[in-house]
Amino acid sequence: MKTARLKHLASVVAGQAPPGHSVLPLDEAPNDLPFIQGNGEFGVEHPVPRLACAVATKVAASGDVLVSVRAPVGALNIADAAVGIGRGVAAVKGRRNVLDQRFLWWFMHEARDSLHAVSAGSTYRAVTGSDIGGLMVPVWKVEQQRRIAAFLDRESERIETVQNVIERTMTAVGLAASSAFARHPIVTEAPRVRLRFALSGIEQGWSPECEQRPADPKGWAVMKAGAVNYGVFRPEEHKALPIDVVPRPRYELRLGDLVMSRANTRELAGSAAVVTTLGGWRLLMCDKLYRLHLDQRVAIPDFIALAINSREGRDQIEALTSGASGSMQNISQDIVRGLLLPRPSIAEQRMVVEDLARMSYRATRVSQCGSDLRSALLNYREALIHEAVTGKLDVSRISESEMDERLHAATENRLDEVVA
Repeated sequence: MKTARLKHLASVVAGQAPPGHSVLPLDEAPNDLPFIQGNGEFGVEHPVPRLACAVATKVAASGDVLVSVRAPVGALNIADAAVGIGRGVAAVKGRRNVLDQRFLWWFMHEARDSLHAVSAGSTYRAVTGSDIGGLMVPVWKVEQQRRIAAFLDRESERIETVQNVIERTMTAVGLAASSAFARHPIVTEAPRVRLRFALSGIEQGWSPECEQRPADPKGWAVMKAGAVNYGVFRPEEHKALPIDVVPRPRYELRLGDLVMSRANTRELAGSAAVVTTLGGWRLLMCDKLYRLHLDQRVAIPDFIALAINSREGRDQIEALTSGASGSMQNISQDIVRGLLLPRPSIAEQRMVVEDLARMSYRATRVSQCGSDLRSALLNYREALIHEAVTGKLDVSRISESEMDERLHAATENRLDEVVA
């Protein structure tokens, strides 16, 4: 397979900071060009600008692949309109009839590990436009590039469909558990009190750039935002702390800690869980997590986690979160303190927790299995991109039934455990 450097097949535009006086909030300058500074404005696939610029020094055109050149290096989006780009972003456009833009999108997914390997720095990694231009691209005829891109579009949609089924099932199981909490007679009769009166403090974590792999046994790791999804703490949802980054023990998690997601999608932001196992690692909170310190004379972590995850708690959180539609939602510490939650006595809280523990086996099993499946699907998607882009998989010959078999093999035929 022949390869060529990306700079010979595409244009790479490195972002640049415009004059400071020309940048305003987008709602104050709706007629100016939308402007993004870095990956903080990346959405699921398209950017969600918060700023506008009257004089953009560097501009990405609609359809350009946007690449984060700062931590996390290699994060990707596609410009869906012309947008000014700051120093945290580069824009890549394939040459007409040389490099198909959709194939370029999938190639950049394959190239993320290469970019991470050349990024410089310890706590703050970065790459340059030259690093991106130096990437080696498999050279296929444009027709074959389009076949590969269409195949990956189709299979990615298939994987996303399965992921959505898993998410809906996990949500339904979680709702059943929260419904049981809401119907418990102790909960229904308890007075409602602001959470601030049970808190002695709220602590936010720390997010250095980490390695895209699990930590070694007894090694340091930083938790992901989704580590508390659906009210279950998952110690495996972490990234390894690089060996040259000094850990900050003040953020280390301990058994019994009450942890809450402060930033996630609307359905998951505010999820709370108690740390029940550390999995053999030394785990640090990321900056998208809060640790809630309770006055345990009036509240116990397990009960407060159940109350936050209940429909009553979720309705308050979802009404008050901030963030663009479809993107990360954020929860301030004031929102957390202001949550109005049931407050029975300590003895009654323990009774509720014990009663629901007997009912939660299926919820815990489904949640753990769903988490495992999401990881398996992510690994399968990455492997599929690699095989298709590099030509190890002949996309023109493989059948639908063979792809179904590969998908089931990737999940070890465990889908029925979740959706049954």
